[in-house]
Amino acid sequence: MTFHYLIFQAFCQATEDEKKVISSIEFVSGSGDISVIKTQGFHGNPILILEAEIKSKKRIDSVFQSLGHQQLGELRDSLESRLDDDSNFFFRLDKQAAFEGKVILTSQDDVIAVKGKVKAYPNNRDNARMVIIDYFNGLLSS
Repeated sequence: MTFHYLIFQAFCQATEDEKKVISSIEFVSGSGDISVIKTQGFHGNPILILEAEIKSKKRIDSVFQSLGHQQLGELRDSLESRLDDDSNFFFRLDKQAAFEGKVILTSQDDVIAVKGKVKAYPNNRDNARMVIIDYFNGLLSS
């Protein structure tokens, strides 16, 4: 397995429909187990932080396969900016597109942020980089 887990996180502003944001996270993660944290913005506005975590190899593979070849290639090609020194891999998915049943990478602000912990032994950035490249190359060749 390439990842220990993937965590999907989205903010739900007071002006948004919580059910729609939950539906978006459920769609991209395949998980119906969404945790909700209530908090406040700088000006006291209510904000919900919605989060799902998946650990199943099958489910994780499904998430990346749903991106398609072009977007997988984009992730692979931008790997350096998405990987930190603790072997965490980051990317963002368009929250509105997810509600419409599409999985689209984005760099905008209204997103489902995804963090994956890479299984690399020993655990370092270089090993994590190689694991991810091999993983994406395998998905791209199938």
